[in-house]
Amino acid sequence: SIDSSSSVTPKVEIRTDAPAHRHSSDVTIDHAMGDAISNHNINEFSKLSDVEHSLLLWNTKNVEYALGANVSDLSMKFWDSDERHAFEGDHVLLKQGYTAVTNHLMKSLEKKRREVQMRARLSS
Repeated sequence: SIDSSSSVTPKVEIRTDAPAHRHSSDVTIDHAMGDAISNHNINEFSKLSDVEHSLLLWNTKNVEYALGANVSDLSMKFWDSDERHAFEGDHVLLKQGYTAVTNHLMKSLEKKRREVQMRARLSS
């Protein structure tokens, strides 16, 4: 998790007893966020408003929820590797919620149903 009370950047411990193929320059999302906060100046981070802190926490928890893992366990290199399967275009917020989409689809289906019924009546 993010610790805004410390200005010390944690060091990435590279095990020297691990096989060569296990060495990596990758870091966790948690570590990278800590570095970004430290490099940006911890005093600036402490100046974030309550809303900004809440948004940062929300986004972090949203990533954890969506990926089913803590940011301390997620790779910066590969955490979004499924992005190629995502929908293209901007992310949007549906002000009326998804109900607006389903209601619109239902209206279209209802209209088609009435047309089919009308054709059936005319042909009989």
